[in-house]
Amino acid sequence: MPLSGYLCSLDFLGGWPLSFYLFGGLSVLWFIVWLFVVYDTPESNPYITTEEKDYIQTMTGQYDHTPRRNIPWKSLATSLPLWAILVTNCGQSWAFYTQLIELPTYMKNILHFDIEQLQVVPSLGFIAVALVGCNREAVTLLLVVTGAFGGAVYAGNQMNHMALSPHYAGTMYGITNAASNMCGFLAPYAIGLLINGRETLDQWQKVFYIAAAVNIAGSIFYALFASATEQPWSYQSQEDKKIDTRTERDIEPELCEFV
Repeated sequence: MPLSGYLCSLDFLGGWPLSFYLFGGLSVLWFIVWLFVVYDTPESNPYITTEEKDYIQTMTGQYDHTPRRNIPWKSLATSLPLWAILVTNCGQSWAFYTQLIELPTYMKNILHFDIEQLQVVPSLGFIAVALVGCNREAVTLLLVVTGAFGGAVYAGNQMNHMALSPHYAGTMYGITNAASNMCGFLAPYAIGLLINGRETLDQWQKVFYIAAAVNIAGSIFYALFASATEQPWSYQSQEDKKIDTRTERDIEPELCEFV
């Protein structure tokens, strides 16, 4: 984000398109590296040590003889804890895309920041930003301070998929992430309808209040219905459950060996 502001000020390749070309190109390069260094399983990784492979298999319950799992789509669709993750992700994404896409416009047109000065990672302090109005220093400070707390979601609801089912965490994350990313076009569209050429502080305050309300509502729903317990549909059979529910005594030698 700090570099994007500078790139937008350049005349080279039209200025703002340059940030898309640069970071898009870097993403392609990253993906090429990913293809060569990332493997689906410990068994298929030619660089992994035998000790590391055995440790991963023991700790995660992944064994060579484990049959391919059928995804329990009906159970996923009716899982309230999974819906809790999806709803809160959507609320957080609405806030995230509001700050990512619209806050630079607010800071430029209302606070009259230069585009090179937008080097601040916006955050969830929409209500506070709305209340301080045109105080540039207070808005900047609020975005910096509250932005520091934004990363907490990655250790919270973003990791909750693993708690519900280690076997289907990837599938669940795909579902919730796809739903939440729909806010990438819904939030800007709704904000565009609300602003509609009326670049006033009052209209922008409504934008921030709506983003805060959506985000808080999603968080409340998550607090009420989320779970950190592995769900019954995570197991294919009782034997499967026996494999996965190892006691601390069973895994203690492995832990001691690798400490």
